[in-house]
Amino acid sequence: MWSKWVQGVVCGAVLVGSIAVHAVEVTVTAKNAKSNKGNIRVAVYASKESFLKKWDFTADVPVVDKGGVAKVVLPKPGKYCLTAFHDENTNGQFDMVFFIPRERVGLSNNYFPKGGPPKFEPCLIDVKENMAITIEMR
Repeated sequence: MWSKWVQGVVCGAVLVGSIAVHAVEVTVTAKNAKSNKGNIRVAVYASKESFLKKWDFTADVPVVDKGGVAKVVLPKPGKYCLTAFHDENTNGQFDMVFFIPRERVGLSNNYFPKGGPPKFEPCLIDVKENMAITIEMR
């Protein structure tokens, strides 16, 4: 009886382990920083509710040759919106004056809104496995 119980536990653990969700990594190349000062901050939004309010994951890298390459590890595959901005003054915030960006910014899919704030859906990318994207900042 004891051996049947152990076999059941081992089989259950193997089954659960085989369907476990795995982390994925997105390598983001951000281009067109204004200068070589400061950092490039990559921010990831996992939901429409958090979009442009509170990022779910971030990565900061120094600016080199007016760009940067950041690696962001996401807890599971899914749909995400990524932004990259040139944090030239290294204050960790996206600076705006009267809702006008003071730092260069770009979004996944190189989506850039025409008048008004960006929308969540156009910049969603489907991250199924490790991948690389390029974001052109403006």
